[in-house]
Amino acid sequence: MGLFSKLFGKKKNNAVEEIYAQETEKRSFSDDQIKVEESAPDLSVCVKEEKTAAVEVKEVKEVKEIKEVTKVRKAKEKTVVQEKEAETTAVANDNESEMATSAQSESKSRAQAGFFEIKKSKDDRYVFNLYASNRVIIATSQIYSSSQAAQNGINSVIANAEKSPIEDNTLKNPTAKSFPKWEIYKDKADQFRFRLYASNGSCICHSQGYTSKANCKNGIESIIRTVKTATVDKSYLVKK
Repeated sequence: MGLFSKLFGKKKNNAVEEIYAQETEKRSFSDDQIKVEESAPDLSVCVKEEKTAAVEVKEVKEVKEIKEVTKVRKAKEKTVVQEKEAETTAVANDNESEMATSAQSESKSRAQAGFFEIKKSKDDRYVFNLYASNRVIIATSQIYSSSQAAQNGINSVIANAEKSPIEDNTLKNPTAKSFPKWEIYKDKADQFRFRLYASNGSCICHSQGYTSKANCKNGIESIIRTVKTATVDKSYLVKK
C-alpha cells in the first residue's frame, strides 16, 4: 500500500503539473495574441488613410494639370498679342511708308507742274504769266483792269488751249480758222510767235519770239500740256 500510494501520488502530481503547464502555455499564447492584436493597426483606419492619400495625390495632379493648362493658355495669349502687335506695327509702317510716298509724289508733282502767276502793276492793272515746269515763262497775257478779269483770262486759256486749231500765217496761202484758235506769225524781228484767241476773237495770251517754227509749235504744245495741271499763284493778293 505504501508503495502504490507513492507511485499513484507521483503520477497524480505529474498530471497536475502537466495540466498547469498547458494552462500556463495557453495563457501565455493568449497574452501574446492580445499583444499582437493590440499592436496591429486598425484596418479601417488604414483604408481611410489610403483614401485620403489617394485624394491628395489626385488633387496635386489636378493642380499640376491646371497650372500646365494655364501656362499653355498664357503662352498662346502672349503669342496672339505679339502677332497682333507685329501686325499693327506692320500696318503702321505700311501706312507711314504710303504717306511718305504720297508726300514725295505730291511734292514731285508740284515741282513738275506749271503754274499761272497773276501780277499787279503800279497802275493797279493785272497781267498773268504761264510758267512751264522748268519755271520758264511760256505765255503772257494781255493787260486786265481787274484781278477777276485776269482770272477769267486764265480760265479761257485752260478751256481753249487743247481744242483750238492752229492757223499758220507764216505760209504763203494760210488757211483761216474760226475762233477760238492759235495763230502762228512772224514779228518785225523775223522771229516766230504765237497767239491764243478766245471765242470772241480777243487775244488771251501770246508767246516770246522763237528762231524756228518748230520751236514755236513746241511752245504751243507745252502750253496745252501745262494748263492741265497748272495751279494759280495768287500771292499778289498779299503784296502791298
